[in-house]
Amino acid sequence: MFATRLILPPICFVASAKYFLPRTSHNLSDYLGSVEDAHFPVLAEKHDIANAHSAMTWERIKEGTNDARARVGHGAVSIVEKVQETSGLKLREIFGLREETNRLLETSFEEVQHATEGKVEENKD
Repeated sequence: MFATRLILPPICFVASAKYFLPRTSHNLSDYLGSVEDAHFPVLAEKHDIANAHSAMTWERIKEGTNDARARVGHGAVSIVEKVQETSGLKLREIFGLREETNRLLETSFEEVQHATEGKVEENKD
């Protein structure tokens, strides 16, 4: 219990410093980075490599979650369609899937309409 009371406040301070003290955290990070570059160039190079790898990993995680979300959404839509076909219930309307499709079609129609109007105006000139 004593160790928790001793270690937890500094950990919480460091974890929340970027949110509550953004300029101070940025300045401190820049200063420590310049000291690291000046006195420990090998460590600075390893640190830059680690940051690049972390950024790549974060991007891959974001892509993976987006792909998984799309697959789950597609699977849910296909399940709803199969249940609708077998039971005759109008589940697409209940879940609003048709409205979403209609909205997508309307936005794409509006984009085509604007592009066509632009071409007509160019041809008139």
